[in-house]
Amino acid sequence: MEDINLKIQKSRGSSTVIVAIVVIAVLIAGVIAFKLYKHQNANSSLTGGSQPTQISSTTPQTSPASASTSGATLSTGDNSDASLDKDLQTVGSNLNTLNSNTSSIDQGLNQKAVDPSQ
Repeated sequence: MEDINLKIQKSRGSSTVIVAIVVIAVLIAGVIAFKLYKHQNANSSLTGGSQPTQISSTTPQTSPASASTSGATLSTGDNSDASLDKDLQTVGSNLNTLNSNTSSIDQGLNQKAVDPSQ
C-alpha cells in the first residue's frame, strides 16, 4: 500500500512541475506577444496608419527648393554633375564635423576625474 501512495505522491510532484512549466511558458509567450503588439502599434502610428505604403513607379516631382540640415544646404531639384559634386562635398564636410565631434566626446569620456581638493 505504501508503494501505491509513494507513486501517487511522485506523480503529483511531477505533474505540479509540468503545470508550473506550462504556466511559465504561457506567461513568457504572453509577454512576447504583448511586446510585439506594442511594437507593431508604434510602427503603424509612425507611418500614419495600418495600410502599407505604396511605392510609386514614377519619379516624384520635387520643387527646386533646398533641403537644409544643421546649416548645410543640399540641392534637391538639380541633378547636374556640379550640383551633385557640391552636395557630395557638403556631405563629406558634415561627416568630418561629425567625426571631430565624436572625437571630442570620446576624449571627454576618457578623461580622469580630478580631485577638487587639490
